[in-house]
Amino acid sequence: MGFESRRPTKVQLLNARHRAARLAWARESREWTLEDWNCVAWSDESRFRLFHADRRLKIWRQPQEVMDPSCHVGTVQGHGGSIMVWGVFSWQFLESLVLIPTSLNAIRYVELLGDHLHPFMLYCHPHGNGVFQQDNCTSHRSRLATAWLDEHSSDFSVMNWPHRSPDLNPIEHLWDVLEKGVKAHHTTPATRTELWTALADVWQAIPVQRFHKLGESMPRHVAVVIKARGGPTRY
Repeated sequence: MGFESRRPTKVQLLNARHRAARLAWARESREWTLEDWNCVAWSDESRFRLFHADRRLKIWRQPQEVMDPSCHVGTVQGHGGSIMVWGVFSWQFLESLVLIPTSLNAIRYVELLGDHLHPFMLYCHPHGNGVFQQDNCTSHRSRLATAWLDEHSSDFSVMNWPHRSPDLNPIEHLWDVLEKGVKAHHTTPATRTELWTALADVWQAIPVQRFHKLGESMPRHVAVVIKARGGPTRY
């Protein structure tokens, strides 16, 4: 009958309110032109681990080979440590990757906005027509961050972003590029410093054509969200 055993697809858990907000966002955005999307600066944070077992990996072995070294994949407690990074890009520009030394609270986020986002927006959109996208995590929606963004509203506007919608943010594709790039690195990072260096190198090497494709994909992605009635979509 054509059925095959497959792992279930992981998607964001959405309730009716989330779906309604995503659908409303898509309907508001469906009249946007490519020129409109080119003014958006997409941002996010992501955590990368030193040792991360790939759950998609499968091997062929016989029952008695369960403890054979050739059938093992090494892991360490806590994945050997991790680092968090922040990034932002627009249709044509990529800001340098930012290392977040500790957890990102409201104060550190506002410092990040002032030190990295603000110069980026002024450079990319000097006429004040830029649109900044951020998700709805606690530090982003804090009173301190909201006040800072309101104070700089003449320099750029902030997109009204629906909750639980990482699948709508094209920067997720760049995180995947980083993950694969570090795995393909000539030497596997053994320390947080080496991991950060490898991530920064891969990030800076991302070609501008990839930004273009991600920006140009947004009208199609909006149409998919509307067709799904605000439900989850493929990245």
